[in-house]
Amino acid sequence: MTEQTVDYEKEEHAWDKSYSRGDNNILYPKDEVLRFMSKYIIKRTHSLYGGMQNTVLNIKSPDDFPLDIKGLDFGCGIGRNVIYMGELGIKGYGIDVSSTAIALANSFSSSFVQKDLIEADNVNFLKMNPGEEIPFRNSYFDFSVCDGVLDSMSHEMTKQCFGEIFRVTDRYIYFSVIGSESHTSGNFVGEEVVTTPQHEENTIQNYFDIDKINDLLSPYRQNIMELHIQKETKEYAKQEVETVVSGFNPNKHSRFHVTIEKY
Repeated sequence: MTEQTVDYEKEEHAWDKSYSRGDNNILYPKDEVLRFMSKYIIKRTHSLYGGMQNTVLNIKSPDDFPLDIKGLDFGCGIGRNVIYMGELGIKGYGIDVSSTAIALANSFSSSFVQKDLIEADNVNFLKMNPGEEIPFRNSYFDFSVCDGVLDSMSHEMTKQCFGEIFRVTDRYIYFSVIGSESHTSGNFVGEEVVTTPQHEENTIQNYFDIDKINDLLSPYRQNIMELHIQKETKEYAKQEVETVVSGFNPNKHSRFHVTIEKY
């Protein structure tokens, strides 16, 4: 496996530029995040606090949430997952290395607050430098999500960040990472700096397979609740193939979706 020497200040600047261009401005949570929230948080709210498992709550508005639930979105970008937590009455926290992303998240969420769609206290955003400890106590959050973030850093940093996410989470963690088949080689388990002057230039792409995921999880006391790989195959014209980011396979994309439960 190839590992890169990373200039984190340069990479942080690269993410600021990426968000300024609108590369990752997700306006609605992805399907797998919604699925995780529905299956493990909304339907198991009582079980988070020692009650009956699989209790299906009749949640029609944030007022129907009976408990003070806290969620973390690590690598929150412009904050859409945190806003979704707020819409559910969950106290959501978002952390990102990009000052630009955090500024956009605060602006984006304020429009929901002004329209009385969410409570201001339920959307919280924090800028954090790469490698810093998450500034919350152990098991502070009932659950955490980390969608497409742990694969956008060196693997050493991935392990460090996952350890912090694990530390501050009490029970459920969902994360997704890019699969090795997404690389032009067809099966690359390593990392490389994106050099093409387009999407996410100067950031790191870290490719995973099952063994690499198991290696990431093995130091921790957890059960894998779900682990599946999503694959997409696309046909592109030659001129489009020539302009894709370095190393990325435009004709095939694979992504692992992982849900774990701490014990």
